[in-house]
Amino acid sequence: MQRSFDNTGSPTNLQENHSDSLSMCTASCARSCGCFGYNSKKKRCRLQNTCNTVNLTAYSEGWRYYNPYYALPKDCEGILKATKSQSGIYTIYPFSTDGSGVDVYCDMKVEGGGWTAIQRRRRGSVNFNTTWDNYKIGFGIPGDTYWIGNDVIHQLTRDVISYLYINITLKNGESLYELYHQFSVADEADKYRLFLKGPATGTLGDAMLDTEYDTDNLTGMQFSTFDQHNNPISGYYCASYGTGGGWWYNTCSASHLHGSWNVADWRPIWNDKVKNMTVVKETLIMIKKHP
Repeated sequence: MQRSFDNTGSPTNLQENHSDSLSMCTASCARSCGCFGYNSKKKRCRLQNTCNTVNLTAYSEGWRYYNPYYALPKDCEGILKATKSQSGIYTIYPFSTDGSGVDVYCDMKVEGGGWTAIQRRRRGSVNFNTTWDNYKIGFGIPGDTYWIGNDVIHQLTRDVISYLYINITLKNGESLYELYHQFSVADEADKYRLFLKGPATGTLGDAMLDTEYDTDNLTGMQFSTFDQHNNPISGYYCASYGTGGGWWYNTCSASHLHGSWNVADWRPIWNDKVKNMTVVKETLIMIKKHP
């Protein structure tokens, strides 16, 4: 590793201190330094103004140097690999070009952990019948109720094969789930088109692919909101129908998790398994890339 030097011949270190892990060192750099080095044996973190960008990953005396935009965790699996084994709120960095951080809920318990929650609903304090622009950038509070944002979902799924995990917890304590083996979302130019494949397994039953009617199959559907209807059948304005809410619609389909909270006329939530919102305590939609 060729380190940078100032005009006195000294390295252009901003600071060097103890750090228990690479992720902690990465977070201390964030946007405040040009690059950083981490020595895993000595547990030392070195922040620098500049590095040799050709050899950012070269070793020198036990140090390895990183561009912060590439070392920051891009999803909750990255958080898990950084030895953060507790479910909770973390910051991920899916946009490697600018290093923008996104706060998310990470589930570290289901199926080995490392799940990034793209949706969480625990109460009716956040309105999910909102605009295209709000669904684009995300809204709500990750610690309670939120949508991560369609741009983030696209970024997390654009270059990898991801699982999709749907969980609905009922007020009687029963927890139901469905796992889909391939999930991705296109960019805004393609209206965040949904690509979904099975097999689908779980206790909820499939309400997005192998439904009773072909017009309830959601794979290939574009996203819709009340101010931008993109479902394919003319006259079906599903995001404005009933209690509304942004979603991937074909007709006004067999699955719909974004209607008004705790009302009987939002239906169906999930096919015949969960018929209206009055029985629902919490919903959770999570993704994780294939190993």
